Parts: sequence; C-alpha cells; structure tokens
Amino acid sequence: YKDALQAGATGFSWWLYSFNHVAAKPGRYHLQSWLTDKSTGAVAQGKYEITIGPHTWFGYAAEVTQKEAQAQGTECSCAPNAIAYKETYLERLGGVDASVFNSELPGGSCDANPAPASKCITQKRVAYLSTDTAVEWAGIFDLRAGRTYLWTFRAYYKQPTKPNQFEYPDPGMWIFVTTSNSLDGVSAAADTSLTAAADTDATALQTVAADGTVKIEQGNTRSEYIKFTDTAGEKYTTVFLKPATSGKIAVFTQHVPTEFMAYFLVDKDSGEVIFPSDSTMYGISEAQKSLMGSHTRPGKANLNVFVTLVSLCVASFLASFL
Repeated sequence: YKDALQAGATGFSWWLYSFNHVAAKPGRYHLQSWLTDKSTGAVAQGKYEITIGPHTWFGYAAEVTQKEAQAQGTECSCAPNAIAYKETYLERLGGVDASVFNSELPGGSCDANPAPASKCITQKRVAYLSTDTAVEWAGIFDLRAGRTYLWTFRAYYKQPTKPNQFEYPDPGMWIFVTTSNSLDGVSAAADTSLTAAADTDATALQTVAADGTVKIEQGNTRSEYIKFTDTAGEKYTTVFLKPATSGKIAVFTQHVPTEFMAYFLVDKDSGEVIFPSDSTMYGISEAQKSLMGSHTRPGKANLNVFVTLVSLCVASFLASFL
C-alpha cells in the first residue's frame, strides 16, 4: 500500500448474501455482529467495516465518497479520521486506550446484557464564524467539580520505513475555554479572542501553565496555546481541565481535535471517557480543504467554487472487540 497506515497490514474481504427477499415490516431495526476465531471460538480483536445494501445493489462507494467518510474532520464522531478508521494497532495512534472505542460503541447482547447507548453522533457543520476566523471546532463537555480531566493530543505513526517516527499534524494549537450552557452564546467572544491570538506567536503568559492546567473561567476573553511535546520523547501531550463548579464547559479550538485523536476527555481517577454532549464543525469539509492545502483559513483562501458533500455517520465500521 502507498498509504503508510495500511502498509504491512493484512486485509480480508467477504461477501455475504441473503436470498430471502422478504420485505420487513416498517420500523427501526438493530444489527449486532462480531467475528470469531474458527479454531477457538473466541471473539476476534480488531475493527471491521460493514456495508449494507439491497439485494440488487453491487459495488463500492466512489473514491471521493470514501475520502470524505475517512477525512479528518468528518461529521461522524466515531472513526473521525483515516487514522482511526484504518489503523489496527493502537500504539501507532499514539497509544489510544481501547476503552475509548469500547465507550463509543459499547458491546452487549440482545437479551441478558443489552448494550448502553452509543456515543456516536453526527456533528453539526455550519458556516465559518467570520471571514478570517481561526476557529474550526467547538464542543460542550459536561464536567463535575473537583475532578481532573485529561485532554490528550496524540502524534501518530507516519513512516513505516523509519521506526518510531511519530508526528503531529501541527506543532501546537490555540484553544478558548469558558463556562457556558451553549456554544452560540459564547461563539462571538471565542472567535474574536482565538482569531486574534492565532495571528501572533504565543508568549509564555499565553501558553497553558507549566503544570498543564487549562484555565476555565466564566466570561473568559483569553485564549491559551497548547505546545505539543517533542515526539522524540512522549508520543502525546496531555493537559488538564479542573472545573471549580459542576456544569457545562464550552471549548473552541484552532484545529479539529480529531486530527490529534483528542475528541474526548478522560476522568483521571475513574478512567471514564467523556465525549462532547454537543459539538459543531465550522466551514467547508476537510475533504474540500485538502484541495487547497492543510489548515487554510477561510480569509486566506482563494475559492471560486464550493462543492457540498454529504457524509453519513455509520457507526458499525468502528466496531472494536477486545
């Protein structure tokens, strides 16, 4: 494979047909599936993709559709980029714990042990906040007072010919964090602050504190910069959110957190994985942006044509069995 994430990997493909062409009653149906080792009967570890179509259907999605579905910044909150979509070995994702994927798509059975609701959602995508905005993503996290939440940004495996070669998509990222019950209520303040900050070099006072604690203030007007660690040491950078009061925290970011596998928080003590209760993507899709070059801000681009693409959030392709 030319794709470094697929190089050296082994893939299998099966076609399963149903010839019982009986129309089901209208309604909502749930599908649960898994793979087992034929020799041991044990549930297999890994991810697999399921495509479902009518009996007259044949073929695969077009390449442009696949790229959109696997692009960094896809509206689907599960398997949010090509890295998570394709990679089998979690250490090559910067050491993401398997509990994250199990939390997104919790397992269970149809009777005695029903699975909890999935955290997979389709995120909203709206227009850029302003002409030259630096804001690409925003989310609401419901957090509890007195807890410490880990927010980890991961470098990922880039070069199969160079052992331990990990890279971040960007050297760092500006963030804007405040208490708020909604994104709309603080989006203007976040846009003004973060966009102005992104046009400057971060000073020591603007960088997240040495102990890694992100400031959470009601009525905040100041953005902070997270400088990612040298990948010659750790393959990830972790900062901490320590809310003084329980409630909703609004987070606005310069880059889409999925680019760093950083779209969730983890409770330091309990290990609980916290996903956004609401999130918004701003501007054109990542697949479209790739035509202009990575991380082009709207005011900096020269676009004559916008193409609207629709991406579907299909949770089944990220099933992870451990």
